[in-house]
Amino acid sequence: MDAPSNLNPPAPNGPNDPLIVDDEPLPKKARVTEKQSTREPFDVWEHFVMSKCKYCKKQYNAARRNETSSMRAHLLKCKKIPCVIDPSQTTLSFQAKKPGGVEGKSSNELVVAKFSIERIQMALARMIIVDELPFRFVEHDGFIYFMGVVEPRFPVPSHLTMARDFPNHKGETIGKTIERCLNDWGIKTVITVTVDSVKSNDVALDYLKKKLEMKDGCMLGGRFLHMRCVAHILNLIVQEGLKGIHNSIAKVRNAVQYVKLSPKRMDRWNSTYLMSEAAEKFETAFDRMHEEDVEFSSYFMEVDGNGKQKHIGPPKGEDWVNVRIFCNFLRLFYEVTLRFSSSLFVTSNTYSCELVGIQNELHRLCGIDGDPLLKEMAQSMKEKYEKYWGDIENMNLMMFIVVILDPRYKMKYLKYWFNKWYSKEKAEFALKLVRDVLDKLYAHYAKGTELSSASGNGQTTNVGSSIESSVSFPYDPWKIASHEYDEHIATEDDSECTTEVDKYLNEASVKK
Repeated sequence: MDAPSNLNPPAPNGPNDPLIVDDEPLPKKARVTEKQSTREPFDVWEHFVMSKCKYCKKQYNAARRNETSSMRAHLLKCKKIPCVIDPSQTTLSFQAKKPGGVEGKSSNELVVAKFSIERIQMALARMIIVDELPFRFVEHDGFIYFMGVVEPRFPVPSHLTMARDFPNHKGETIGKTIERCLNDWGIKTVITVTVDSVKSNDVALDYLKKKLEMKDGCMLGGRFLHMRCVAHILNLIVQEGLKGIHNSIAKVRNAVQYVKLSPKRMDRWNSTYLMSEAAEKFETAFDRMHEEDVEFSSYFMEVDGNGKQKHIGPPKGEDWVNVRIFCNFLRLFYEVTLRFSSSLFVTSNTYSCELVGIQNELHRLCGIDGDPLLKEMAQSMKEKYEKYWGDIENMNLMMFIVVILDPRYKMKYLKYWFNKWYSKEKAEFALKLVRDVLDKLYAHYAKGTELSSASGNGQTTNVGSSIESSVSFPYDPWKIASHEYDEHIATEDDSECTTEVDKYLNEASVKK
């Protein structure tokens, strides 16, 4: 039931407050219901100036100040009036459909959305994980401005808040997550799990090993369950070499920072490599900037509070020569990292072969024939290399088993390089460790299986290779190592075969 149209307005608070008295019935769309009649009428004149709407500029004829019914009705339908949205109010929005929709149909669907800080926080956390962004991304000016436009009601968290609210990275939590995934995937037996070299992963693998042993799900007692990520270790090795960055690289980096206004710190060594490789192509342009751009020259003349030069540089002829030498060296590790990280083919059988090239190169650079410019860097990297891969007893021997099972290499490959790197006693000990593991694996798979005594039919399966380097300059340590091994294997005599494993190991290797 509609309330009377002529409502008694509340007394004004002061002499300047307008009286809101409706002399005419409200339009049908603007009639006040009985439920609304308890509310105080709003001041129409807050939205009008001289009877003109502040928002759409529509003019009304209000002869007297209390003739405002038509103006009040206008405010209910004005399309340009700003509105304050109730946080609990739901809205309609388009959301991307999940994969699997009908082909040719729209990729979006209409959904009811409600503002939720928790929901936005979860979406933000997912973005940081999926896109591998640093926590400090939320403090970048661009992101803060973007969120202010998209959803000004959302309080953008600090990087500390993001780190605190993320699912914890405790070892047991990681272990439970892996265990749940294995159960979901129906995997009952595990040989290895590859993880980065951090303490929490050690705890996670210890937890997982205990759980798998209870179900008899660890092959060979879980001895080789923990496989350290080769790509991660390689990154640690290169970062060690770049700790004391050469002045030539620093000069080029400062020049690039002036042009691009890029962040001062580059956290990853591959960023330094990619920056240097791109910049050296513009040597002439940087030289011209130094000659003609006054601000560029002034940038390198700035001093700090102690009177020291703030930006070392600019780079000159000798610096560009040094940068090209560093680029050629770092390109080796950059391309190996890409091959290790490939997901289109199996890479486990190439780890040892890649490490052969790396170790040979580090030995060469640290020797008398090494480049003086790279020698100090190579020595730091070699020390880090020895920490992780110097002692075979500290390595996961499955790295060598997969090489043996590659018909192009077998045990002969390991025997040659072990004898070259180690003393005779250490090489024999390393080969015995690997052979013992190979025999135990064979016994594990042969147990309960009827074995055929017939030898193979001589056919072989093509094995994908990822060790062919795409390095574009003449010196390639992997090709050199491969050629050296091929020359050795051509002169080696086969020994007497006693078991099927021996027969496999002594068959001629498949040509690469």
